[in-house]
Amino acid sequence: MRPHVLALALPLVLATPFAAHAQMRTVENLQPLLIEAVRLGDAEGILGGRAKEFMAQTFGAHAPIVIKVRRVRPIQPAGCARVEVTTTQEQVAEPKTHTPAPGEPTHNPPTDQRLVYEIDFCENGRVPAEGGGRL
Repeated sequence: MRPHVLALALPLVLATPFAAHAQMRTVENLQPLLIEAVRLGDAEGILGGRAKEFMAQTFGAHAPIVIKVRRVRPIQPAGCARVEVTTTQEQVAEPKTHTPAPGEPTHNPPTDQRLVYEIDFCENGRVPAEGGGRL
């Protein structure tokens, strides 16, 4: 590859992960993503609002909180499904589980975090009455 072509392409390659996040919609909570995944099969977004502020204050992480939801399988009653939720955030500094000694940091070193779980949910915005939205 010619050096000038590489110089032009490199910024595009490096910006790709950030551009992908910029195109996702921001949601205040999980509910709209859960409903969309039940209806359409998958959904994704960036968590914003008070939940994002809480996470930033608690863990000192300011990177986007990316949420991806996919329908695993339909369940009864009609309009409900088992969905898988994957939440990721880069550079999360979790608080230590013990009381730190004087001068010791109160948080562990930052690491990328990922949480995956499943839940039953319905397109009406509620958990199914039977099964109670079991995890």
